[in-house]
Amino acid sequence: FQSILVEKLQTLKPMKGCVPNEANAIDYRQRSGHYLTNHVDDRQLSKEPIANLSIGGDCYMTFRNEKTNQGNKQEEKRVLLKRRTLQVLTG
Repeated sequence: FQSILVEKLQTLKPMKGCVPNEANAIDYRQRSGHYLTNHVDDRQLSKEPIANLSIGGDCYMTFRNEKTNQGNKQEEKRVLLKRRTLQVLTG
């Protein structure tokens, strides 16, 4: 399954030349209270781009700009990833 997914990802312009270094399959069950805690992706490990694929169901990702927190509220964006949505993060 992973090799098929990588082949398809590499046909997308922002993923051109990308060699994946990590793949995670995580089963979150909202009814059971599962969630991913706040974290910052390590750019030295992950580099760019970062691809997220929501397979089983809709989910929200909340992004915060860590650099804007100078005593003020952090800039925050909540993004809906619908089931079967691919999100590619760059920049």
